Amino acid sequence: MVLRIEYLEMDMPRLPSICFFLAAFMTFMPAPAQTAPASPPAVFCWNGSTKVPGITPLVWIPCDWQTAPNAAKVAINQLARLPVGKRVLFLSGIGRRPKLFDPAKIRDFITKGPDTSESAFIQTVLRRLRDAKITPDRIVIDCEDGLSTWQVVPQGSSISQVLMPVYADPAALAKMPPAVAAFSPSEFELGPKMRPATIAWNDWITQLGTDALRRLSLDSAKAVFNKSIPTTNYNDMLSSFTVYDPNGWPHAKHAIGTESSPALYLAAGGNRYTFCKKDGRWNCFVNNVNVIHSTIANGPIVPWLTSPSWNGDSPTGGSRWLWTEQLRHLNAVGVSTYLLFNPLEHDKPDISIADDKFASSAFTALSVPKFAGTQPTYNEYPLDADSVTTGNVTTTYADFMANVTASSAPLIKQQIFAPPPSGPTQTPTRKALVRK
Repeated sequence: MVLRIEYLEMDMPRLPSICFFLAAFMTFMPAPAQTAPASPPAVFCWNGSTKVPGITPLVWIPCDWQTAPNAAKVAINQLARLPVGKRVLFLSGIGRRPKLFDPAKIRDFITKGPDTSESAFIQTVLRRLRDAKITPDRIVIDCEDGLSTWQVVPQGSSISQVLMPVYADPAALAKMPPAVAAFSPSEFELGPKMRPATIAWNDWITQLGTDALRRLSLDSAKAVFNKSIPTTNYNDMLSSFTVYDPNGWPHAKHAIGTESSPALYLAAGGNRYTFCKKDGRWNCFVNNVNVIHSTIANGPIVPWLTSPSWNGDSPTGGSRWLWTEQLRHLNAVGVSTYLLFNPLEHDKPDISIADDKFASSAFTALSVPKFAGTQPTYNEYPLDADSVTTGNVTTTYADFMANVTASSAPLIKQQIFAPPPSGPTQTPTRKALVRK
């Protein structure tokens, strides 16, 4: 896979062999056997006005405001113009009509069960698609709402005040698994038991929320089309080893279907990286590579990526080079479907358009490898690692320092490098990228 864009060549130093001994407790696994390369991956994007090769806009179903007949009419018109394999529904605003996750009704959510009456709207839309002889190839949702300890505390209150009536309700207490019921509301406040209490509650309540979203989406589609349609939610995570969010909290291990859909956004922010020695953006990249390695062991992954120039929640300031490196690691494990968060920035449309073109070139340059047999077990890397390796793709901190600066993107000429020679421990020589 080679995308050729003009650039100046400068030899990069090879990583000293001593770096590999820093991770002596890890075992480098051989790259899996591959069959002939397949076609480029399928890429579906947030922005409906995107018109670049290799990237197909998601077809939106506005669950939170549109009527079912109108939503179906618009979707049928758009889906009919797409070939089979590119027909992906995006159930936007799912879980908000009625409100699935209401902090004021936590006890009802636990004791009576989630209100999934919204499935009537969704199934009405899907039946109209079926009657039009259109079956979606995939369903995507982006429901980031929930009832975790980070989402239920109103301003001026505390987590113990919110949970006190929940723990005082015998019916709610009876529904809790022992690992959650063992704590008291006061132990969720700052103190020695805050972390285990928070992890136990968030893991359990996220599972309940995932089950509810499954009933609304995947189960609704199965009821209409009489088959399972691949369905993912933002940050679905079927990890094989524990992976963490930017603040150091473990991701709950839950997913709507059989695929993970991690949000692999690149940003320096987060408490987890505060006391690291190396650049926060590098450690975010290391963390994301760990997520890739952890989730691919338990099945396919359909990752969310930002536009190449995004930096956290900002549309600019990110490194296209680092974005490209992450894409190379994803391709190395055979990711064949991507979700691209690329909202049009109306005050910076030129950057949005340029990013779409860059992403298009990057994705269409890829050839997704197909593996014979199962995936190998990939390494888990510590923060501040000197290098990370996925199969035959290696990225070093020296590469990072040579290509990423505080004001680098989007003013860097980029390329996707050809895969290095085989051998998972080999350190490839890179071409340094320079400013225009």
